[in-house]
Amino acid sequence: KQPFLSEYKITTQKNDLTVDYMHTNGIYLGNNHFIGDKELSLLKSILEQYFIEFGQLDLLSWGSLKLQKQGAEFIDNTLSIPKESIFFEPISSTPTKHFYIYLADSLSISLEQASIQYESFIQSLFDGNSEKITFESLGSFLFVNGILNWETNFVSNNYYSPVHFDRVSENIEIENESVANKDNWVLFASIISIISLLAILYKFFH
Repeated sequence: KQPFLSEYKITTQKNDLTVDYMHTNGIYLGNNHFIGDKELSLLKSILEQYFIEFGQLDLLSWGSLKLQKQGAEFIDNTLSIPKESIFFEPISSTPTKHFYIYLADSLSISLEQASIQYESFIQSLFDGNSEKITFESLGSFLFVNGILNWETNFVSNNYYSPVHFDRVSENIEIENESVANKDNWVLFASIISIISLLAILYKFFH
């Protein structure tokens, strides 16, 4: 019944399990309720950092946030901008064991506690919540007519711009070459004139 243990295969020969009776008839009294505003803010920041590092955040039955990337392309003498976006996929998605290890290490708690607290956090965050749910550096969730929508804060167009390349004109190259040749001839003529003047002076004084 524990989501964290869903990746493990547990078998028994019993037909009637005590855990099923407890799950149906009992209530859970946690030893760490983790409901304060300070703790909720801390967990939000941890989840944001996890998404920034790994590009995905699984939100259990609500779906998942994913980072989508498309590299830059060279089209018609223009290098297009790389495209990056954060999109919401409303399909049930179970966090990996790697996620729970990351969360447990960040909160200095056990893996089981991390699983319980995350499930409780997601439930308190979305169930019955009609207000905007904000992840500061990523975006916001908002219920519209009972449907969960995502508004991203990250727009790659704000950080990149396309690069345009123009072919150098052959006429400019020829003109520059002509100017360079002209300058060389002027320099050569000046040297000849100086040598001739020196020769005349030498003969005059000798």
